[in-house]
Amino acid sequence: MKNRSSLFILGGIFIALMIFTAIQMNRPRAVAPPAAAFDDGQIAQLENSPNRIYIDWTDDDIQAVQLFSPLMDLTLTFSRLEDGWEFPDIPRLPDQEVIQSLARTISILPFEYQIDGVQPAQYPEFGLTQNESVLFIQIIRNDGNLHIVAVGDLTSTEDGYYALVDDRREVYVIQRNAIAFLLYYLREFQVEVSE
Repeated sequence: MKNRSSLFILGGIFIALMIFTAIQMNRPRAVAPPAAAFDDGQIAQLENSPNRIYIDWTDDDIQAVQLFSPLMDLTLTFSRLEDGWEFPDIPRLPDQEVIQSLARTISILPFEYQIDGVQPAQYPEFGLTQNESVLFIQIIRNDGNLHIVAVGDLTSTEDGYYALVDDRREVYVIQRNAIAFLLYYLREFQVEVSE
């Protein structure tokens, strides 16, 4: 009888340990926020690439940026000061390194390929409508010119996002990691502000 109760106790401990292990394994792990969309080696390579949305830009050319996601109903605006960046709509200074990385990502904005001959009636097929676009990137350059990139759906291979740029007729496929980086911080800064 004593062996049987010991067996039940050991069985109970074993089941408790199994449940504890299962809970730990299914628990979401904290993921470190990305420091940049591209590492230094990729940046150097992309700066000389012809596959950039704005081929001759540097992050120093950007005066202000507004990221807007109609799907998430989130907006983030940042603008250049003499000695860094600010959030004009938020009463605190942003993390300067992160905002500089966002500006660098926008200035580099690499694309995989472009699709010529797309008619405006076909834009919804790419998720490129006012209400269904994933992200609108509005950029004011230091010269005062406004540029807009409308980002639509992920491609079927999920390696890029379809995009329209300014008044160009082509649809571009922008590298996924660039857009994912911008979307991550659009959400992240909204969470920080609401806390």
